[in-house]
Amino acid sequence: MLEALSPSPLRELLLRLSTRIADSLATVPYTPHQASNVSVKAFLEPLLPTTTVKDFALACALLSSSAFDSSGILSWIPDRLSSLATSSFSELSRAYLAEFHDGDRDLVAPPEKRLVLELMPEVLPFLRDRIKESSIEKSDESDELSAASARVPSGSRFSLLFSLDGLSRRLARVFIL
Repeated sequence: MLEALSPSPLRELLLRLSTRIADSLATVPYTPHQASNVSVKAFLEPLLPTTTVKDFALACALLSSSAFDSSGILSWIPDRLSSLATSSFSELSRAYLAEFHDGDRDLVAPPEKRLVLELMPEVLPFLRDRIKESSIEKSDESDELSAASARVPSGSRFSLLFSLDGLSRRLARVFIL
C-alpha cells in the first residue's frame, strides 16, 4: 500500500508535492561538506519526484532535519526548502490518512506521527540494507577488511551512516516530536 500508489488523487498529490520539492532542490547550489565523500544532494535527487510514499518520506526527513543539523553536512539546505519538505509531508500525511484510514478519526495521534509509524516497516529495512552496503566488514575468507559492497566506496561510510542511519531517528524527531 505504501510502496506505489495506484492512480488516484493521492498519487497526483504525491507527484505534485515531490515535483515541487525536486524543482526547488535543483536550484540549490551544493558543495559537499569537507568531512563527506558522498554527495547528500546526489542521494536526494533520485528520490524526487516520486510516486512512492517511502521515497518521499525519506527525502522530506533529510531535508526537514537540516534545521536540527549541528554537523554542517546539511547546512547547504536553505530554510525555505526545509520548510517546504516539512509542510509537504504534513499535507501528504493528512491526505493519506483521509484516504486509507477514514474510520480511525477518533485516534488522537497527529497525521504525521501515524504515517511515520506506518512507514517504519518499509523504511527501516531499506536503511539497514543501505548501511550494510556502506559498511566496512572483516572478510570471512581472510583477515583483510573489505567494503561490504563494491557499489559504495568504503570511504563514504561516515557520510552514508550519517545520512541513512539517522533518517529513521529524523523521521521521528522531525515529524513526531
